[in-house]
Amino acid sequence: ELLRGADLLEAVAESLSESARTSFTRDLGTPSAARRFIATTLASWETVDPIETVQLLVTELVTNVIVHTSGTPDVRVSLLRDHVHVEVFDPDAGALSAHRAGPDEASGRGLRFVEALASAWGTVPLDAGKVVWFDVARR
Repeated sequence: ELLRGADLLEAVAESLSESARTSFTRDLGTPSAARRFIATTLASWETVDPIETVQLLVTELVTNVIVHTSGTPDVRVSLLRDHVHVEVFDPDAGALSAHRAGPDEASGRGLRFVEALASAWGTVPLDAGKVVWFDVARR
């Protein structure tokens, strides 16, 4: 269901990769819990090179779920041959749009970070929300 928009080769690669998934509660500590999940998971796979970038981007997407919806985020991280793939379930089916935050605004830059730092990203609509995903290249 999460791979509806992906091509066949990506689906095969996904089935051969390491993958971990977790659900989070809805509270202000959830973004830091998501960062710890990413760090622990990637370290257990002996993959440390993209940890900081993946942590930053998952924090932004999980924070969007906490701030802009009434649901709870689920996160899946997969280790592929040349990149780390992350999916964040968002219970809001609405389309995402990158906000142009002003210089004095404290928030509103999350999707701009995703656009700038991910090698690819997008959304997959689901019956009960959407999945926002991103890839970060491995070095």
